[in-house]
Amino acid sequence: MRSKFSTLLLQFRKNKTGPHEVKSIYNKYEEWGGDYSNFAVVNVADFNIDVQKEIIPLIDKFDSVILGGSGEFGFYHLESSKESKEYKAMIKILSRSKKIIEYLLKTEKPTLGICFGIQLLGWYLGGDVVTDGDKYEEFGFVEIKLVKQKRDDPLFHDINTFYSAVGHHSSVINFPVDKGIIHLAYNDKIKNHAIKYKNFYALQFHPEITYKEYFERKELYKKGGFLKVNKNLLWYKDRINAKIILFNFWDWSRSLS
Repeated sequence: MRSKFSTLLLQFRKNKTGPHEVKSIYNKYEEWGGDYSNFAVVNVADFNIDVQKEIIPLIDKFDSVILGGSGEFGFYHLESSKESKEYKAMIKILSRSKKIIEYLLKTEKPTLGICFGIQLLGWYLGGDVVTDGDKYEEFGFVEIKLVKQKRDDPLFHDINTFYSAVGHHSSVINFPVDKGIIHLAYNDKIKNHAIKYKNFYALQFHPEITYKEYFERKELYKKGGFLKVNKNLLWYKDRINAKIILFNFWDWSRSLS
């Protein structure tokens, strides 16, 4: 039964976008058939929570794990002064995340990384995570294409092209070629919009955010990022269909349990 299948969301947000991310993902989990009693959230950005003693043991109790996006933390903060609070916080996030990713891969826990999640995996594997600038940044809604040879993938089966909400200041431009990374989806700006590594799927886009939820999220940011949107917004209103990828992730994870 889907209602018995559990998911743990590991967050990296301490600002007002945190509760909205929980709501967006939980809404899809409930729509898929999950039950609130089997959905939990832990904030990796809360440094009072011990990774080894509290987060790692909790992972064992859940059937699947989602690494969420980032509110006020980002790889671009590594370009700040080493004495800045942003730099120091990001170093802590990376140190804590390294232990978590190592454990997820070791135990082969079905895992989905969203936005910051794919960047963390890219960093962990030794890939190139860069500050986007105009060349790579995306905000609003975009078209994403599936690699033709991967149309039988459990998360992307029967999908050729889809539309999703996006919003990122950093991205993974290259994964190491010797790690066995499976390249799944791309568009004109981002060649690594979706990849798979062992038990770990990772996405640069936001499958959890609907058209309406995008504008809710936008209101929670006072500057940058989600304040930038496409010009022809209404064209996307009935075309945002990426939530099916979340549903497929839970179906795939459930098939392994």
